[in-house]
Amino acid sequence: MVQSQDPVSDWSVSIDEVSAGVYRVSACHPSGPRVEMEGTDPEELLRRCNLEIRKISTMLREKSSCGAQKVNPGVAEGSDEVGGADSGDKEGAD
Repeated sequence: MVQSQDPVSDWSVSIDEVSAGVYRVSACHPSGPRVEMEGTDPEELLRRCNLEIRKISTMLREKSSCGAQKVNPGVAEGSDEVGGADSGDKEGAD
């Protein structure tokens, strides 16, 4: 088993030969997302895994930066209104 740590994205990546000529690439991010792939070409698996890691890392960064901004999309900036038309209060709803 070979293990490496990608210093840029904090993903731990390992590749194992699970059967004769069959490989499994596993990648794990500290916040929980995982990527696993199996196939017969370890270099191609690593390439595809790296692409998925980049996609997920981009989504994690976007989610992280959006989480820093607390914006209520139903309310115009500067409005005194709390909540929008979809604030969860449904009068007369059964």
